[in-house]
Amino acid sequence: MPIKRIIAFDFDDTLASTVSLIGIRRILRDGSPDSSFEDFLLDNNVQYVKKDKGFWWLDSANFALFEELPTPNGIEDEIDYSDTASVDISKSKGIGSMLGKLAEAQADPEALALVVTARAGDKEMFSPAQGSMIKPENRKQILQFLSDNGIGISSGQLHTVGDLGGETPQGKASVLAGYLDQHEPEELIFYDDSDRNVRAVAQLCKQYSPNVKISAYRVSNGSASSPQTCNETFTSRLKRIINKVLL
Repeated sequence: MPIKRIIAFDFDDTLASTVSLIGIRRILRDGSPDSSFEDFLLDNNVQYVKKDKGFWWLDSANFALFEELPTPNGIEDEIDYSDTASVDISKSKGIGSMLGKLAEAQADPEALALVVTARAGDKEMFSPAQGSMIKPENRKQILQFLSDNGIGISSGQLHTVGDLGGETPQGKASVLAGYLDQHEPEELIFYDDSDRNVRAVAQLCKQYSPNVKISAYRVSNGSASSPQTCNETFTSRLKRIINKVLL
């Protein structure tokens, strides 16, 4: 039976509330740590869980907020993803509303359900805070977590974008573009807690519309926003152009 719908889900803060942290250290032009970085985070309402080994450690929700902030020219943000190398299942909680959507997609014979996470699955990562390489264990743990919540997906339905390198939004969009090319579905539906990831996937409409209806939803506290669609994306861009002309 042909695939009519591809329905893709992020993992952290979309399907599950997890406890993994991401470390950040800002480096100045002279190579020294930025002593004002903590003030920068707090001034922008980005809350950190702890400061350790010269890094500020954020949960995934606050890291998503941090990613929306501009980095000053000539300054580098050093990021440590080592704590995301594994999922502590015992401390993770399923987000029922979104797990329900995944279960429905998995049961739909005309749909292909996918989990597309920013976590790494196979590729070792360097931890600047620890000064060593870390081997990820996410794939088996995510699959086990979903199985424990009554959803059995195959390993092929789980994509760990952290293995690809590069920026997460482009990685997720690239994975989904591959499925659109392969299956030529009528519709792509995407759920993610990150605005950047949602925007990147919504932009696929430039390539695939009108043959594929693309709807990308930002998830917050288990609820999905109004979708970013191709029409809305173009309308928003047109409004910005008109506003610039009028100024």
